[in-house]
Amino acid sequence: LRGHHPQRQLDEMQRRLTALRGRPQAALQRLLQRDALRLRGLARSLEAVSPLATVARGYSILTRSDDGTLVREVGQVQAGDALQARVGDGVIDVLVK
Repeated sequence: LRGHHPQRQLDEMQRRLTALRGRPQAALQRLLQRDALRLRGLARSLEAVSPLATVARGYSILTRSDDGTLVREVGQVQAGDALQARVGDGVIDVLVK
């Protein structure tokens, strides 16, 4: 009868509860750390293909001033066109000669 006494069962359940108490927080912490690492990896991937990363390496992005269209070929512009060149630290207004 002593093995089935309610106090003994309560004590056992209390020990189990104490042992399990930290598990949800630990599991959540692991999930957050994993997701943070994944997010950092995605951010690095996104930065690698960003046009602004290209600009930071010394290139510029050339657009038409009137509508913001990207200029990719010489044939897209003619003398007198107003353009903007985005460089690492700002924008330069350009007039084609």
